[in-house]
Amino acid sequence: MENSTLLVSATAAFMKRDLTRIVGFCEVAVPSYAIDEFKSHFRMTKTTFEVLAQELAEAMLTHPT
Repeated sequence: MENSTLLVSATAAFMKRDLTRIVGFCEVAVPSYAIDEFKSHFRMTKTTFEVLAQELAEAMLTHPT
């Protein structure tokens, strides 16, 4: 158990790096994905995503951190 924890910690530390981000990608590119393309990237339908996003938004309003 300790070895796997160490491995995960080392991997996480290695993977932290500065990445170039595309400004507005989520707001512009993702909504334009075709249904199949969206599902292949996010492993859920747009409808399922919208339901989850709505539930999370409501939860955040009722239980702010």
